[in-house]
Amino acid sequence: MLVFQQLGYQRGEFEGRTLGQLMGSSRRSTAAAVAAILDEHNTAPVELRMRCRDGLAKGLRLHRHYDAQERLMYIVAEEVAAGPAEGAGLGEQRRVAGRTG
Repeated sequence: MLVFQQLGYQRGEFEGRTLGQLMGSSRRSTAAAVAAILDEHNTAPVELRMRCRDGLAKGLRLHRHYDAQERLMYIVAEEVAAGPAEGAGLGEQRRVAGRTG
């Protein structure tokens, strides 16, 4: 199933959103996640939180493979158990959309 469906979005709602908007994280965390995802020399999985359409956070582990000949990166995402997140654990099922303070 496609990631946007797993997060509860329709395809049109997902388009035009940046990774930072979907993560609901600080710029520094988003920049670190993007750098890790695009690092073609490090094949270790990358874990991050994504904000679902209903505002809850979902943990994903991205498995990546960079094909140098095709100059493409293939990514498969799997849902992971709740872990520490910026300021709160995912297990608390706190809403990240519209959260203050």
